Amino acid sequence: MAAIISNVTTVLDDHATHDHPVYAVLFPWFTVFLGLVTYYGITRTFPHLPYTVAMFLIGIAMGVGSALSSFEDSLTGSVNMWTHIDSHVLFLVFLPGLVFRDSYHLNVHQFQVGLPQSLTLAFPAVLGGTLLTSLVAKYFFASYEWSWFLSLAFGSIMSATDPVAIAALLAEVGAPQRLSILVSSESLLNDGAAIVFFTIFKDLFLNELGIGGKTYTWGSAIIKFLWMSVGGALIGFAFSLGLLLVLLLLNRRLNMEENAVNVASTVTFAYLTYYVAEIVLHTSGVIAVVVLGISTKSMGFFFVNDTKMLDNFWLILEYLLNTILFCLAGCEWGKIVANTTGRITGQDYGYLVGLYVFLTVIRFALIFFFYPLVSRIGLKTNISESIFMAFAGLRGAIGIALAISLDHEVFKNSDNEDHAILATRLFFHVGGIAGMTLLINAPLGGPLLAKLGLTQATCTRQKLVKEVEHMISIRLLDYFVEVAMEPRFIGFDFQLVKDHVPMVKEWTNEEISNGVKHYKNKHHNEFLKNVDKLNNFLSNFGMDPLGEEEGPKPRVRRVKAVTALDWMKDVTDTKDIDLHIEIASQLPKKRARRRVSLVLQDMTSKRELRKVFVEMLRSAYNKTIVEAGINRKDGVVTKSIFQSLEHANDSVNKGQPLNDWEAIQELRRPLQNNLMSMLSIITSKLSFLTQFAAKRAINTEFVSVAMLELNYDVKCAIALIEAHVIAERDLMETLGGKDFSGPGKAVIAESKEQTKLAYDCIHKYPSESVATILSHLLVEVLLHKAATVAEEFFSDGLLKETETHDYLHHLQVYIENTPKVEGTTFIKKDQEINA
Repeated sequence: MAAIISNVTTVLDDHATHDHPVYAVLFPWFTVFLGLVTYYGITRTFPHLPYTVAMFLIGIAMGVGSALSSFEDSLTGSVNMWTHIDSHVLFLVFLPGLVFRDSYHLNVHQFQVGLPQSLTLAFPAVLGGTLLTSLVAKYFFASYEWSWFLSLAFGSIMSATDPVAIAALLAEVGAPQRLSILVSSESLLNDGAAIVFFTIFKDLFLNELGIGGKTYTWGSAIIKFLWMSVGGALIGFAFSLGLLLVLLLLNRRLNMEENAVNVASTVTFAYLTYYVAEIVLHTSGVIAVVVLGISTKSMGFFFVNDTKMLDNFWLILEYLLNTILFCLAGCEWGKIVANTTGRITGQDYGYLVGLYVFLTVIRFALIFFFYPLVSRIGLKTNISESIFMAFAGLRGAIGIALAISLDHEVFKNSDNEDHAILATRLFFHVGGIAGMTLLINAPLGGPLLAKLGLTQATCTRQKLVKEVEHMISIRLLDYFVEVAMEPRFIGFDFQLVKDHVPMVKEWTNEEISNGVKHYKNKHHNEFLKNVDKLNNFLSNFGMDPLGEEEGPKPRVRRVKAVTALDWMKDVTDTKDIDLHIEIASQLPKKRARRRVSLVLQDMTSKRELRKVFVEMLRSAYNKTIVEAGINRKDGVVTKSIFQSLEHANDSVNKGQPLNDWEAIQELRRPLQNNLMSMLSIITSKLSFLTQFAAKRAINTEFVSVAMLELNYDVKCAIALIEAHVIAERDLMETLGGKDFSGPGKAVIAESKEQTKLAYDCIHKYPSESVATILSHLLVEVLLHKAATVAEEFFSDGLLKETETHDYLHHLQVYIENTPKVEGTTFIKKDQEINA
């Protein structure tokens, strides 16, 4: 017992000093949390600010805070643990994921065609950049007295470029694909080349300091270079063959779990490839992973069971790694800036600005030195693209990782203050240049592309995009005619729809007439019943009504609905179940359900039929939840609807009747009570309000709660009634129409009772308010339909990704700007609502 207490005391002591390994978990996930908040903030307020820049700045603030903090806490301890991470662990955590994602998403054909250009800009240009930058470090940083080996190591770090921010910009503005391929492939390969050069010069520098490393002759240096580059490529290719075999064996595409394992194998091989190449065989892990990604994309793309899952997984992983790495780099840089020992002075900031200018000049000089060659080989290029490539030489993840590794290597193996100053100044300039290029070059990349004429689509492309947008508009018109005939939208506010669905204003009379004809051809029987609705629809556009239609009307006894509430009353009628069954028996029966009915007709247990009906409801909700106008913003409504089915299942298992509407109402009460309590507390704390203002606040509180109740009830009711109508029809059709047994009739009666309760609930509200809510839902339904059609055209290849993104962005703006009904003009606070 004493031993146990001793162990617990030890653990508590470790926790108290904030150096226990458990604190290592805090920094990355706290950083990701900050990343979520930051992403939301910059995308809504500063969309042109690169996300990685924002995380670098946040990291600087965290680093400064941890350096100046006079007390220890969990976060400070976690930051300190990560800023002293081993360099090999740092590379193993970040580089495989970042490099594989970028290499796998290259266009393989264009990469192969442009490989001569990429190799030219990678190895010869990186070597040239390393040498020129080392001259700047040696002679411009004269007061530093850096050795040649340190200057060359610094030059190799600064030669590594980061394509992340620029690649996102090129995709956003729709730049030529050739330019995107050249920027991405050149960056990947020169990262590999830069790491090879860095490894050699770092060993020489550490050996020079007497803290490790090794020496090289010219011959051994060349052999080392060839082994790291060519050997790394061979290792990557060998591992790609193994990955292809695994992907080929995991070929059950209909098994979702196997699809997940199929995707997981790619990240497994990415990290194993890097480990074996870098740690075990001492070649270039980056080059190995680049070859792995490209080879897998080239030979194994069709062996991936779910390419969308793969893309989404690697996108998430890249986001997490970039978020943590740039914040970590900012922390390191912030600690250096906040250091009070005099390692960084005003002179260093002046050097930093001068270095940025020199690096820009060197980048332009190298690009145009090789221009006569790269403009004639591979994908070729032109002056405008070369200017942008020179300007787009951002420094980022790879360079920062290399600088951190050298900094840690020096601090780990040396206590000499002079050595520490060397490593600190090197990292200060690497981090500073990364921040400056991301803050200056990345935001100016868009205007430069436009100035160079690299974002202008051809006249033919512009005409095609305009024609596709017109096709989307016509598809939406056809859908509008159909959905306007649905009973739930009877009496919708046409002016509201016209104001907030932009395509409505563009339709000509001829297109509207064609839309009605399309509806007639597609739904002839429904057309005969809906002539009056169609005439009302046409009158909204100022068009003449349809002529007299010939042909027999359907012999179905049905009450004519004038409003959506009338329709709800009609379909929730519980008096004549046999009439509903008779109508269902006239419907054509699906072949698959004919067989099912033979089994279900023998069921005598209402409990089993109720279970079947609940699952039919679930299927109906899954199909109609979006079309019912319930989007992600109505999460409480969606949750309540599906949770009500679980309550219904519980009741059914106990032998009780269906009760999903009662469950929806029960689920509303905690929300209502909590909101009322919260608002009451808030208004009670506003002591500075005058008596008049306090009364006004309480009045607003009541209206807000009433508004939420109305939205909740109407949206839940319309979704429930529509789902029950579909489930009732499917159940009666499956059971054989009017011939099915008494338990079937009882379940239908229970369903009608639930829909009747839903109708009674919203019938207490003013019909104008209900109609306005439904009109808002119709607006969202139409805009979501336009988005769906645009995505279909993208899948068909008619729209590019950037064009689809722009179109969906405009639709999203319209959806977000759809007015939300509010205020006393919308809610009538009568005695009935008070009750």
